Amino acid sequence: MNGASCASSTTESAVARRGHWADCHLHTRYSGHGTGTVEEMCCAAEQAGLETIAFTEHLRLPFEVDPHGDFSMTLEQETLYRDEVFRARESHPDLVIVYGCEADWRPGAASYL
Repeated sequence: MNGASCASSTTESAVARRGHWADCHLHTRYSGHGTGTVEEMCCAAEQAGLETIAFTEHLRLPFEVDPHGDFSMTLEQETLYRDEVFRARESHPDLVIVYGCEADWRPGAASYL
């Protein structure tokens, strides 16, 4: 794999033997309960031999539903998150990186979704 700033010990033959591996539910520091950066997760994914990853940060929720920001991002964080994912796509061309979201169902938030 060709990550711009991370070394990989996974051989192409090991990846080929296992087939297409993906992680489709990743949270970074932006989710309120995740850790790490988009870049760190891309490097870890490449080192693990994954071919596809999907970042699924939580959509914004109203204050009354998530008063402590445990499950959602601010509008400013959404922009930073998007920009990080798009930069990662450029610096990790061999890794399929999905820019996604997790839509939470919380009592009282139906009209917000």
